[in-house]
Amino acid sequence: MPESSSKSAEPTTEHEHPRFRVEPLRAFLLVLLLSLTWLTALVVYLPAGWVWAQVARQVPVPEVVEVQQVGGTVWSGDAWLRVQGLPLRLSWQLQPGSLIHGFVPLEWRLNSPGSQAEGSVTAMLDGRVRMLLRRARVDLEEVTAHDLGIQPLSIPSVMTLESFFGVWRPEQGFGGFQGWGQWSGGNVTWPMGDQPRQSRIPALEGRLTSNNGQPELVLMEQGTSEPAVRLVMDAGGRARVELYKRWIDFLGLDFAPDAAPGDVVFRVSRQVTP
Repeated sequence: MPESSSKSAEPTTEHEHPRFRVEPLRAFLLVLLLSLTWLTALVVYLPAGWVWAQVARQVPVPEVVEVQQVGGTVWSGDAWLRVQGLPLRLSWQLQPGSLIHGFVPLEWRLNSPGSQAEGSVTAMLDGRVRMLLRRARVDLEEVTAHDLGIQPLSIPSVMTLESFFGVWRPEQGFGGFQGWGQWSGGNVTWPMGDQPRQSRIPALEGRLTSNNGQPELVLMEQGTSEPAVRLVMDAGGRARVELYKRWIDFLGLDFAPDAAPGDVVFRVSRQVTP
């Protein structure tokens, strides 16, 4: 039987696989990329409800306004409010991409069951803030049906507003006011003493302008240029209301019978802002 001879094993060369190595610079760039991605997602999808929960105690909301719910994101969201029992929905859309053009517009819409309004607030890089009520349709009967503190007050029909505009400047405050509105008229119930009284008011229109840089609102009968009510706000936040004799005649009151229709027969002022 032939003797088996042992063969020496030939040396084998093993193929070494390269190990995954992250150099310090690559590791830093990877962490930086992940951090920027996380921060971008956080900013883009930052919940408006969470932000409101953090700042609600520092925001001076009037007592008559109840914020019930806030949803969406900081850039595009909704808030459900209740003002003196009237439910409102406020929607907003912030467009930071316009910053490259020198301004940042905030578009907003406000809706109730019977009323709608929309406009914008635009911040400029030079510090100016432009505020615009683009259009509004206000159901006055819906508004006055709620407790406004001056019951009984009932105003029928719908009031429309267009292009109410104002500009705030850091060194000058508010100015540059303009706007226009109209109301179709009707039977208005209003309090006089302890008894309600009803008057038929003709169709009215209102014009907002600037008076020495301050807002001035004048109400007049449609188709005329004769003022019936004038409201002026001064720089100190004090509002002055002037009622003309023709407004007294609209109400059907026997007051100042010897006055001319263009005479101011009642004037009152009140501090409305701090």
